[in-house]
Amino acid sequence: GDIDLVTAPRLENTVRGAVAASTSVRLDLSGVEFFSSAGVTALENVLRDLPGGIEAVIAPSPRVMRTLTILGLDRSVPVVTDAAELAPR
Repeated sequence: GDIDLVTAPRLENTVRGAVAASTSVRLDLSGVEFFSSAGVTALENVLRDLPGGIEAVIAPSPRVMRTLTILGLDRSVPVVTDAAELAPR
């Protein structure tokens, strides 16, 4: 699916809920084909309000990975192409 201006608020609310339930999450974007700047803003909002709440973002799509790195999300949270790149929990 797509994360855009319409779906970004739902993403933000969902991630906030998941963080509240478990203190930190690994956000798997493997089913995402398009990730807009609105999605990055949503994740930045979560990171601002709940520091450490997003442990990592998994973005196997080169298109999504490119968006996340160009917009600098990788400076706030690890962005990897595969969950195997992360240390076990």
